[in-house]
Amino acid sequence: MARLLKISASKAAGSSDAEAYHFRTSLWTRVDLHGRIQAVGGVTMATAAKRQLALPAALSKELDRLARREGKSTVAVLQDLVSENKHNRLEQEFGAIQGYWSKKAKAKGILTARDLLRYLAKP
Repeated sequence: MARLLKISASKAAGSSDAEAYHFRTSLWTRVDLHGRIQAVGGVTMATAAKRQLALPAALSKELDRLARREGKSTVAVLQDLVSENKHNRLEQEFGAIQGYWSKKAKAKGILTARDLLRYLAKP
């Protein structure tokens, strides 16, 4: 009968600063009757990166009020705010890129999907 073993490893992900987020990869492996190790499956989980944050007193109080009002910890509120900010920036960037290419398309007379297909079909 094969045995299941869990092998864990940590690695830094995509950030160059010392406080990069770390991901722990857990890979389940199977050791068969002949001692060979075979991968069965894996899961990637994010672990927290610790940061120290200095806020002005007024902003700190506002953060505490917001956390109480939402029934969350201050850390959860900060995580939500950072995620929301990232989402808003991506939406703005997308809108700018879409606007740029829309102007280019209108200049070539491409106003509908049918116009685009016709334009792309030209040799």
